[in-house]
Amino acid sequence: MKKLLLSLVLIIAISVAAVAQGVWQRGSHDFEFTGYEPLAHKPITVRYYIPTTGDIQSMRVLFVIAGAQRTSTTPLESWRYFAERDGFIVIAPEYTQANGWRQNEYQLGGVFTDNTFTELNPREKWTYNTIEAIFDFLKEQTNNRSEQYDINGHSAGGQFVHRMVLAMPKARIRLAVAANPSSWTYPFVDGIKNEEGTVFGWPYSVKGTSLGDEENIKRYLSAPLFIHLGNADTSTTAADLDKAPGAMATGVNRFERGNAFFEAMSRFAKEQNIPFNWQRVEVDGIGHSGRGMIYGKSKGVNETGELIFCLDHITATGAYNLIYGNSQTK
Repeated sequence: MKKLLLSLVLIIAISVAAVAQGVWQRGSHDFEFTGYEPLAHKPITVRYYIPTTGDIQSMRVLFVIAGAQRTSTTPLESWRYFAERDGFIVIAPEYTQANGWRQNEYQLGGVFTDNTFTELNPREKWTYNTIEAIFDFLKEQTNNRSEQYDINGHSAGGQFVHRMVLAMPKARIRLAVAANPSSWTYPFVDGIKNEEGTVFGWPYSVKGTSLGDEENIKRYLSAPLFIHLGNADTSTTAADLDKAPGAMATGVNRFERGNAFFEAMSRFAKEQNIPFNWQRVEVDGIGHSGRGMIYGKSKGVNETGELIFCLDHITATGAYNLIYGNSQTK
């Protein structure tokens, strides 16, 4: 009888634990998130990976933001092996165009109502709020004790990440890594200019937005942000490279633009006597490859010419090491 009672207690305990997790289960899963009320009419497919062992409540949390293709499966797959080995949670929200997330709401964050950039959205409708809401949802359902999260984005995801750092100074970001975006937002209230003297505002500067106040700029430049650049990301003809005049004013390719941005921000912070906590990290030999930027190098190519990556074949400059640096770096 005692054994039966003990078995029942264990079954109930396991059931309670499962219910407490709700949609969050170990392994790779996904669900539709509509839990942020101001944007509840546009569902977000949340893909995630929770390690198969370990204490979920004590695990660190990483958000990964996909490129312009909006498919979070690839970045999630790139990170899940590290997550399983090292014991952290990876969350990859998917903002699809089918669910109403236009370019303006994705990599530009919905700061304006549309891509004419004439009417500002109220802050509660900025897309970046959904990251905070998903983090709260995880904590509520799993009792995860993390007070902050890390965030990494490549390409359009890199646009999303660095603009979130700018727009959400009170977000609970521990460390942000913005890799190889096609454009950057300069914190210049008067905009940026090209050689002809044309002035460019959002998304290339904060001109015309509510983001140019002194305190916000201080927090932006003081934030723990990595400007993450593949030094082989030098194509000037790539179909997904922003070739608009505002982007071209800052360089002809992603690598050039990233370096120009970092140098300009470093000078600006010094001139304004603002603490500058950004770091620029270049990844040698890597072009526009999200997985390459995570690992820092490849182990070779397979029979179809695709790059091969391996957990024990990483560098100090890869995003994994920047966020979770450990003795396995090679």
